[in-house]
Amino acid sequence: MEGTEVRKLTELEDRHWWYRERRHLRIDELPGNLSEALDELEKDDLVRDTLGDHLFEHFVEAKREEWLDYIKNVSPWEVQRYLGVY
Repeated sequence: MEGTEVRKLTELEDRHWWYRERRHLRIDELPGNLSEALDELEKDDLVRDTLGDHLFEHFVEAKREEWLDYIKNVSPWEVQRYLGVY
């Protein structure tokens, strides 16, 4: 269209727009990591009832141990990124 300028949103504006739009549509955030996902899983009675208490508890315990093992490791990217900074 003549006479109209299309301006690309900056990354920050785009994030703010998307955040407001998600809130407006009542879209919740996904868990940010395995620990947060397990917190949500533990609230889910359907999964617990489907798996049974024994299997559910052992699954969550195994995944929590997996998360603890994961966060103990330093990735090559972190070494490259931060070793010279600190």
